[in-house]
Amino acid sequence: MLHAGLAGAALPPFQLMGAKVQAKMREERAMYKRALDQLPRSDLEAIRAFDALWPPGLPDDVKELTIQPEEATTMRLNYATGVRTLELLYVFSGHLAEAVGLGTRNLEVSIKRPIRMRNKAVFRYPQESARNDFRHSTDVYRVSIVAESLQQIAKMMSILECLGRETFERSKPLEILKLSHTREHFVVERIKNRFVEPAAGGYPDVLVNLRINGYVYEIQLHHRGLLELRGDAGRALAKWFEHFPAGREGYGNFVAHANAQGEGNAAGDNQTGEVKRLAGGRYTGEEKDGERHGQGTFYYNSGDRYEGQWQSGKKHGMGTYHYNSGDRYVGSFQDDRMHGKGKFVNSGGESYEGEFREGMRHGEGRWWTLNGNAEEGTWWRNKRVEIIGV
Repeated sequence: MLHAGLAGAALPPFQLMGAKVQAKMREERAMYKRALDQLPRSDLEAIRAFDALWPPGLPDDVKELTIQPEEATTMRLNYATGVRTLELLYVFSGHLAEAVGLGTRNLEVSIKRPIRMRNKAVFRYPQESARNDFRHSTDVYRVSIVAESLQQIAKMMSILECLGRETFERSKPLEILKLSHTREHFVVERIKNRFVEPAAGGYPDVLVNLRINGYVYEIQLHHRGLLELRGDAGRALAKWFEHFPAGREGYGNFVAHANAQGEGNAAGDNQTGEVKRLAGGRYTGEEKDGERHGQGTFYYNSGDRYEGQWQSGKKHGMGTYHYNSGDRYVGSFQDDRMHGKGKFVNSGGESYEGEFREGMRHGEGRWWTLNGNAEEGTWWRNKRVEIIGV
């Protein structure tokens, strides 16, 4: 669609195309839901006990933790820097698989082709790629670990969370991975748990960004039974579904994005209605002293969109954040994060309404399941807790 917009080609009516894609998306979600329902419930609950995004925060904020080092700025340098420690990625992944009873037969190594790397960077980070800056490309070198059970995935996630940036005691997880003797530096920067918030078509897996001696790689954790339902075709469908999230009414985001690539900034201070290109996306709305301030809409290069109030360049006040996956948050923001009262609805139809703090479910709230049941309780940093009186 991006290329069609650049070429000025006619696109099929969005309502017709969107309806067919949404129908296929519902069909895929139902298929994966049936498959998940056949797996041990306790194992699935163990995985869903982990945060949807770790460390907690807004996706674009957490993504910035995974930026590549300066020595991997250009596309050529990105490939060259990553290949130096590629062997360590395979060693780490092999030991991680071995720690849960898997072997090298469960590993798949892949390298993103330059054309795919460039296309993704141009679409999501046009200003950076125009400066030949590809530091946001963190999935160039990737290892997939195909687990035989959900228990194995949950155990791998437990090990990985113990290697986060703010972890003080790293000796135990490194000992489990048989890497305690090495002088190499391993840091898990981000874990995206799509068993909690599946991909647009319902496919559940876990995405991990691992920094090795400064360079960021990607590790994917799959369940064999779920992966083999659709294979590579399923993952390709998920990428296509991302262009048709719930609530979108037209191709505007893609066509506008294509048109914006050849345009300069048009909006000045205190103007509204004109598009202004900024780092990370495009903005239209009110400004003050050169910063987003008042009412406005920001279109992120990732496909996310925020509509609402701003203060000194940050989301602050009431607003709606639309995720590219189809998830949506409506409520209060403070200092660029979800904070206060709000409602979060995921693409699968489940929702939470209640208190948020610093981007996380925190405080009193109510969770609605797919079958319409409501569960009231108390949340602490995105996890439901039981309050025990003394």
